[in-house]
Amino acid sequence: MDSINNKLGSNSGNLDMAKPNRNINSRRSDMSIGKSSSFSRQNKNNVKSNIQQQTSEKKVFQQDINNKSEEVKKSKKAVVILDKLILVSVFMLFTGLPLFFLNLTYQGINFEKQYFFYLWTFIGIVAWGAKSIVKGSVTIRRTPLDFSLLAFLIIYGLSTIFSIDRYHSFFGFFSSPVQGFVSVVIMILAYYLIIMNINYSRAKILLTTVIITGSFVSLWFFFDILKNAISPQVFSKIPLNFIGISFSSLATYLGMMIMLLLIAPSLINSIKNDFFKKILNSSIFLILAINIFNISTLFDYVRWIPFLISISILLVFILGRVINFSQKMLYVSGGTFLLLITLFIIGKPIFESEILPQEYFGHYDYELIWQITKNSIKNNPILGSGPSTYGYDFSLFSPHSTGIRFYSSRGLFESLATVGILGCISIIVVILTYIGSFVHMLNKYGGKNKIISLGLFVAVVNIIFTATAWNLDGGLIIFGVLLTALSIRIVQKESNSESLIKTFSLKASPQYALMHSFLFLVGVTGIIFGFVTFSKMFLVDLNAGKTIRAQQQGKLAEGLKYFRKINESIHKEGRYYTIGAQYSLLLANKSFPENDKQAVQHINNAVQQALLGVQMMPNDVFANEVAGFIYESGWQYISHNALEESRNFYKKSSELEPENPFFYLSLGKIDFIEARSIEATEENFEFRKGLVKNAQDLFELAKSKFSLSNQHAPVYYYLSTTNEFLGEIDEAIKNMEKAVEISKISLNTNDEVVYNQVMAEQINYGFNLARLLQIRGADKNNKNAQGDNEKAESLFKQILDVNADEINVLLSLGVLYESEDRWDEAIVQYNKVLKVLPDDAPARENVQKLINDLNVKKQSSQNDGAESNLNEDINR
Repeated sequence: MDSINNKLGSNSGNLDMAKPNRNINSRRSDMSIGKSSSFSRQNKNNVKSNIQQQTSEKKVFQQDINNKSEEVKKSKKAVVILDKLILVSVFMLFTGLPLFFLNLTYQGINFEKQYFFYLWTFIGIVAWGAKSIVKGSVTIRRTPLDFSLLAFLIIYGLSTIFSIDRYHSFFGFFSSPVQGFVSVVIMILAYYLIIMNINYSRAKILLTTVIITGSFVSLWFFFDILKNAISPQVFSKIPLNFIGISFSSLATYLGMMIMLLLIAPSLINSIKNDFFKKILNSSIFLILAINIFNISTLFDYVRWIPFLISISILLVFILGRVINFSQKMLYVSGGTFLLLITLFIIGKPIFESEILPQEYFGHYDYELIWQITKNSIKNNPILGSGPSTYGYDFSLFSPHSTGIRFYSSRGLFESLATVGILGCISIIVVILTYIGSFVHMLNKYGGKNKIISLGLFVAVVNIIFTATAWNLDGGLIIFGVLLTALSIRIVQKESNSESLIKTFSLKASPQYALMHSFLFLVGVTGIIFGFVTFSKMFLVDLNAGKTIRAQQQGKLAEGLKYFRKINESIHKEGRYYTIGAQYSLLLANKSFPENDKQAVQHINNAVQQALLGVQMMPNDVFANEVAGFIYESGWQYISHNALEESRNFYKKSSELEPENPFFYLSLGKIDFIEARSIEATEENFEFRKGLVKNAQDLFELAKSKFSLSNQHAPVYYYLSTTNEFLGEIDEAIKNMEKAVEISKISLNTNDEVVYNQVMAEQINYGFNLARLLQIRGADKNNKNAQGDNEKAESLFKQILDVNADEINVLLSLGVLYESEDRWDEAIVQYNKVLKVLPDDAPARENVQKLINDLNVKKQSSQNDGAESNLNEDINR
C-alpha cells in the first residue's frame, strides 16, 4: 500500500510540481487562443469586406456586361436599320429611274430623274457612313475599275477648274445636268454604294426589279401605241415616253430589256412550284415578243449596230460553251437574234405609228460633228472647253448655221470637245477596263453558271456602245452606271473573285477612326449642302414650269407671280434670268398700247434680267442674243445708248457663233434704225448714208451665210430698204421681189400659226414691192418703169382680197389712181380709208382734205372740159 501510496504520492508530487508549468503553458495557451481569436475576427471582417467588395465589383462588372450587351444589341439594331435604309435607297434607284417623273418642271423629265437620283444616292451614302461608324469597321471591296475611275475623276475635275463656264461644268448645263462634275461624282458614289453594300442575293432581287419595271415600260408603250387598253383621258398627263426626252433613248432601253429578258428564266429556276414557274416563263416570253414589236415600231430610232453587236456577244458566249445554258435558251436567243436581223434587213417598221414625233437628226451628221470636234481640239487640246460646254463649241466651230443649237452630241466626239484628249482617253480606259476585266472573269474564274452575269454584261455593253457613238438622255446614262455596278457585283460572286476585300477596324486603330469620322463629317456636310442647293434648284424649276404653263394658257399675270418667286430664289443660274427677260418683254408687248407706263416697266425689268443673264453666262450665245434683242426692241423706252448696247451684244453673239447670219442681220438693222432716227439734215446726210451703207454690207454678209436651200426672206427685205434709201430703186425692187418669192414658199405649211405669220410677212413684202413699183412708175426717165403702175395696182388688189381693211394699201392705191388722174377711183379708195379709220383719228382730216382736193380738181376739170367744148362749138 505504502509503495502504492508512495507511487501515487510521487505521481501526485510530480503532478503538483507540474502545475506551475501547466498554468504558464495554460496562460500562454490562453494568450495564444485570445490572440488567434482576435486575428480571426479581423480576418472575418476582411474576408467579409473582400467578399462584399468582390460582390460589388461583380455587380458592376455584370452591369457593364449587361450595358455592353445592351449597347451591342442597340448597335446591331442600328446597323440592321441602316442596312435596310441603304437597301431601300438602292432599290428606289433601280425602280424609280425608269418610272419616275412629275411632268411639272420646266427643264423636263431628264431633270426630274436627275434629282430623284441625287435624293436616294444622298440617303444611301449617309446611311452607309453612319453604318460604318456604328459597326466600328469599314469594309472595302476592290473592283476592276478603281484606278481608272480615280484617274477619270481627277482629269474631269481639272477640266472643270479650267472650264470656260465653271458653274455649269460643276453643276451641269441647264436641262441636262448629267455631264456636270457633281453628277459624275454622285454616279461614282452610287457605283460604290452598290458594290460595297449589295450581296449576291440582293443583286438578284434588284435585277428582278429591273426586269419588272422594264416590262411595265414595254407594256405601257405597247398599249399606248395601240390605244386599246389605256384611256388617254385618264392618263393624259403621262407622256408616251417617260424614259427621257428622245425616243432613241427609249429604243436603247427597250433593246437592253430584250437582253435581260433572255436571261430572266435563270432567275426563276430556284422556284419549286412548277405551275408558277411556267406562268412566269410564259409571261417573260410574252414581254419579249412585245419588246420586239416595240423595237420594230421604233425602227427609225434604234441604234442597230451596237444593239446587234451586243446580242451577238451573248450568242458567241453561249455557242462557245463558255457558260452553261439550257437548250431552250439557245433556241430563244438564236430566234430573237434572227428575228432582229430580219427586221434590220427589211429596213422599215412593221407597224407604223402616227403619234411618234420626228426627231431631228441633223446633229448626227458625222462630217459636221467632226468639224466641230477638230476645231475644238485645236482650241483646247488637253482638257477641252470644260464639261457641259458643248453648246459653246457647237456655236463657235460649226461651219454653217443650222438654225438650231445643240448642247450635247455623240459621246466620244463631245468628250473630245469638252474634256479634251486626256478626258477622252480616261473614258476609253474605263470602258476597256470594264469590258476586259468582265470578259476575263467570265472566262477564267469559277464555274460556268454565269448566264446572269453575261446578260447584264451585254445589256451594259449596248448602252456603252450607243453612248460612245450616239447621244443618250441623262436618265439612261445614270441607269447604265447602276447596271454596271450591279453586273460587277454579280460577276464577282459567280466567278468566286471576292477575295479582294479589306476591313479596317475603327476600334483597333484610332487613326482609322479619326480619319473615317473626319471624312464622314465632311461628306455629310457636303451632302447636306448639296441636298439643300439641289432642292432649291428643283423648287425654282417647278415655279419655272408653272410660269411657262401659265404663259401657254394666256394667264400672264399668274405667270408673273410664279416668275417673281424664281427671282427671289436664284442666284447663279443665268438661264432663268434670260428666260425671265423674254417673259418680261412678252408682258410689255401685251401691255402696249393700253398701258404704256406698265409696258415700259416690263421693258426695264427685261433689261435687268437680260443683263444678269449675260453676267452669269458671258460665253453663252443665247444670253447675249436675248440681251441684244431686248435693247433693240425697246430702244425708244430705255437709255439713250440702247442701240449701242444692242450692237455690242450682237457683236459678242457673232463672235461666239460666227456663222449665224441672224446676228449680222440684226447688226445691220441696228445701223439702219440709227440712220433713220437721226434728223434728215444736210449736215447729217453723209453720216446717215455711211450707216446705211454699213447696214447694207452686213445684210449682204448675212445673205452669204444662208445656204442656197435655206434662203431668208427678211434679208432681201432689209437689203431692199437700204437700196431705196440710197436711191438704188432697181436693186430695191429686185430684192423685194426675191423676198416675196421666198415667203410664198413658206406658205406651204399646215401649221395655222406659222401660216398666219408668213401671210402677214407676205402682205408686208407685197405692199412694199407695189409701193416701190409705184415710185419707179412715176419716173418717166427710167427705162424699167414701163408697166410698173399696172403691176403695183395688181399687187394692191391682191392684198385687199386678203384683207379689205388694209389702210396703207387703200391709201397707196388711191394715190396711184390720183397720179393717173383716175379721180373717181381715187376718191372711192380714200372713202374706204375713212370708213376704216377711227372717228378720233388725226389722219381723218388729211384724208378728207385729199378727197376735197380731188373733188375740186374734178370740178375744175369738168369746168375746163365744158369750156373747151363751148369753144369748139363756137369755132364750128
